[in-house]
Amino acid sequence: MHAFPSSLRGFQKAAFSLAVSLGVASGMTVAQEPAQLPTATEAAEPGASKDAPAPAAAAPCPSPSAPKWQTPLPRPGYFSVPPTGCGYYTLLDEIRGNELAAPPKYPYPRVSPIFISNADVDWSYLKDPKNAQHDYADGLKWMPVADGVTFSNGGEFRYRFMNEVNSNGRLSGATDAHNLFRARVYGDLWIHDWLRVYGEFLYADTTARSLPPLATDIDRGDILNLFADLRLFRFGE
Repeated sequence: MHAFPSSLRGFQKAAFSLAVSLGVASGMTVAQEPAQLPTATEAAEPGASKDAPAPAAAAPCPSPSAPKWQTPLPRPGYFSVPPTGCGYYTLLDEIRGNELAAPPKYPYPRVSPIFISNADVDWSYLKDPKNAQHDYADGLKWMPVADGVTFSNGGEFRYRFMNEVNSNGRLSGATDAHNLFRARVYGDLWIHDWLRVYGEFLYADTTARSLPPLATDIDRGDILNLFADLRLFRFGE
């Protein structure tokens, strides 16, 4: 009668011992630090030392280009694109075999039409004492008037012979042979670098006309350009 209870108590002790053993073992497992996984370098090179130098950093990516809104706008209107680089820029250079490494500094275009105002023509290179490019009209530029005061002038004269039949759309059958003249003269006064006064004058006329001239053929005196630039202050220098 007492054999079954003693057997039951023995079974309970064995179960308690097993539970304690499992609990201790489980606690030891939790207390242990987790094993560190190998790095990418160690995985690729199992025998590599931990003290080996780190690989060099990759080169930085190039900076992105400027945004499109920083791109300068193209010049409006009708303009020429002059040649650049080595070449012969005048017929005289071609005859002499004088090949230039770059275009000459002469600011006027090498074609008959002048697309810019004479006020924007830059003659400042003539003030450089080391300048070696000269023109027959250089004496008209930067002429000293007083201390710090200079005066430049120039212009152009154009002549055209016209021989027209049914001139200007007038169906009269008459022949109109005549002469056209155009003259532009400008003056540019500088006082040091704080005051500039510029003026440009036009005169146009015609002679020997058989028919009445057009309104655009005659302009006996007109101001094309007249302004003054005054420097008030400087900043960022």
